[in-house]
Amino acid sequence: MKRLADLSPNQLAGLTMLSGILTASIFLISAPSFRHHLAFWLPLTLAICAADFWLMMQASRELKHGIETEHWPAEQIEKLRSIVGSPFVFALMIILLIAYIALAIPSHHPTARAIGWAIYMPSQALMQLCIACRRPQNTSELADWRSFEPIQSEHWGNR
Repeated sequence: MKRLADLSPNQLAGLTMLSGILTASIFLISAPSFRHHLAFWLPLTLAICAADFWLMMQASRELKHGIETEHWPAEQIEKLRSIVGSPFVFALMIILLIAYIALAIPSHHPTARAIGWAIYMPSQALMQLCIACRRPQNTSELADWRSFEPIQSEHWGNR
């Protein structure tokens, strides 16, 4: 098996999204019988979710590190950034977040909560992917705050 560092940026992005989708599918599969077989489903669901979350974080961290160290050609990164930075992806993240809030938070029905959490995990994977693909901020362009003059005004104390 390849190490995460040996994968292409597209493969790391796919792995990040796949782990979020796998976690979502575990919530959907376990939701109908969760109440009746709690002793079986709870540890299994938590273990698989923890493993998938760990995989998602490792893949996105490796992608971010590879972009920062220029591990891949700029063309590959720009293609991935254009996909991740598109308005469609941003709208999808907002829709998923709204659906999560509408289903998981106010609902008392376990299936609706499971569907809400199933929606939440891919949105988190997508958010991790967007964060990993961001352009690094150029700190040399930022002003040094200690070199600013004191603020003065002719209108202080006037009402």
